[in-house]
Amino acid sequence: NMLNTSLPRKLNFMHAQIILFSEELAESGLINEYIAPINRFREIRKTSHVFVVKGKAYDLMKENKPFIGNLLSKSFQLLIKEGAMTGYFPHVTLENFSEGLKSTYHQPIAAIAAVNNGKSFIENGEPSGTEFKTGGEYSAGRIPRTGDNKIEIWGTALFVRDTMVGELDGDETRYLLLARGEFERGFFTIQDPQKPELVISLDIRSSREPEIKVTCDGSKPIIRLNVLLDGDLLAVQSGIDYEKPEHKELLEQAFRQIVKDGIEKLINKCKDLNTDALLFGDYAVKNFLTINDWESYDWNNRFKEADITVNVEFAIRRTGTQAKN
Repeated sequence: NMLNTSLPRKLNFMHAQIILFSEELAESGLINEYIAPINRFREIRKTSHVFVVKGKAYDLMKENKPFIGNLLSKSFQLLIKEGAMTGYFPHVTLENFSEGLKSTYHQPIAAIAAVNNGKSFIENGEPSGTEFKTGGEYSAGRIPRTGDNKIEIWGTALFVRDTMVGELDGDETRYLLLARGEFERGFFTIQDPQKPELVISLDIRSSREPEIKVTCDGSKPIIRLNVLLDGDLLAVQSGIDYEKPEHKELLEQAFRQIVKDGIEKLINKCKDLNTDALLFGDYAVKNFLTINDWESYDWNNRFKEADITVNVEFAIRRTGTQAKN
């Protein structure tokens, strides 16, 4: 109504695509006071996407300039879809986020959006060194890049109830999605197991949903996580013939260990923050006959005590095309 005193049109939110909250508001513990009325308002769809914005949400809206066509909403929609091809940020709708705020099974998460001012992109000066980088270790707003589009979606905001307690970078987000069964595809760059100064690129896909078993019989929960992946060989700098069975198995084992270590570090981080962002509680609840038994168990506080074992199954299915010698 206040806006209609200056706009000669009736506002309608039925086609709203995104809901932005500043990081300051997310950390204040007041986010549910805004989500609850938004969720109740019939014009706003539950399929709208929820983002936590680094800095001011208004600044990100000002920088939302279309880079394909003339539609602001279409440009942002296309950017959101890229999450399925990279795994660097989660797909979180208003329905997902609202359910997480009320859930006794797990805690909510949200994708992080930011304005990149280009300061991380250094054109001149001394070389940055030869230290290996995966490409996913950056946080939102600090990716070393340049270009007309300043908006980027990268990483995950972690919550305990309605309070943001931490964030994940791109790599950590990939491991989170792998554990949640929400990872679709992404390119991974790893060190060559036989020549660590060089790198290998892999096209990774989830072959099946992760296998998760949770038991709550003893004093602490016991969780067994098995992640199943397939991959294609994209690039080998060293020229080593990884098509040979003995080399192929060595590469597969190296990647299994990388993913296993990454997921275990992520789990420890979530334990330290006391947030089950991995959806293990959705499996733990099956051990209880009644809602009262489950709520008395208090999963969201028991999660940090859980004994969690991670296993990764990975096989290279294709080794890429090569010219004949």
